[in-house]
Amino acid sequence: VSLLYSLDVLERHGLQIFLGTFKDDTNKTKMKYFVAQDQSLKEFVNALMEKYKDTSPLALNVNPLPNGEVPSNADKKFYYGHPKYELLKTKLLEFFNNGGTKSIVFCEFRDTVQLVYTLLLQLRPLILPKMLIGQGGAISQKDQLNVMKDFRSNNVNVLVTTSVCEEGIDVGEVDLVICFDISSKNPTRFVQRIGRTGRKRCGKVIILASEGKEEETVNSVIGSKDKLNKSIHSNKEIQKNLYRNSPRLIPGNFMPKCVETKFNIPDIVEPEAKVKGKKVKKPIGPGISSHFKRVTRSASGEFENIAQPD
Repeated sequence: VSLLYSLDVLERHGLQIFLGTFKDDTNKTKMKYFVAQDQSLKEFVNALMEKYKDTSPLALNVNPLPNGEVPSNADKKFYYGHPKYELLKTKLLEFFNNGGTKSIVFCEFRDTVQLVYTLLLQLRPLILPKMLIGQGGAISQKDQLNVMKDFRSNNVNVLVTTSVCEEGIDVGEVDLVICFDISSKNPTRFVQRIGRTGRKRCGKVIILASEGKEEETVNSVIGSKDKLNKSIHSNKEIQKNLYRNSPRLIPGNFMPKCVETKFNIPDIVEPEAKVKGKKVKKPIGPGISSHFKRVTRSASGEFENIAQPD
């Protein structure tokens, strides 16, 4: 099963991520157990690691320095190990050379995020990338907020991220979404990704899929999405609760529109807690006391002692 998973990663993500699947995550040994038990496989993996260790982007620190600059080694020539990276580079260059504004690149693995980020660093200043991963990837919440602030303020025009950015984060206006890989057949995740574009104007979505299993996954998830949409539109229970002949509530000569308005809320001055050594309960509103007399009903049914402030 582990070897089949490694081969699947090789097809979708390339050689660099493929070699990472053989490393022992517990750091007890250099290789996973199934590699250590097979001498020929171990020699093969070791030979590949030795050959590409000097051209692997994963071996370098490409995070910005404290002064905001990117290390010079980020401009080194790297080997990414999959045609997707060159295709991604071509599509983004076409997009920004034709007046594109901002783009998001979704990746499944954090290592893939770093590979794509390193690739795009070499395309500065036309492309200004930053990567966003979950806090489990040694990134603090403060760093996450700074990345999103730069992206929304147009200091960054490409955001390379994982599923952490699929929902729940305000990314602003995005004209291009690129799915570097598709691993889940869940149509909800796919809709969340592509829904990051096309909000205020027409957007574009590009899916990079390898021939074979990944291509089948893309076709399956698109089919599931269309089937789900059709099911919602044809659902009799939903149709029954929709009243299509509802009259217009606002007169026809009024054309309402959304206007963003900021309110300045004045500071509330708390009243003195004590007056002449006696505690005074704070009012619940201007001129209103928190104590009222009880209201009673007489035998004739009329109210007596109508509530008045004490």
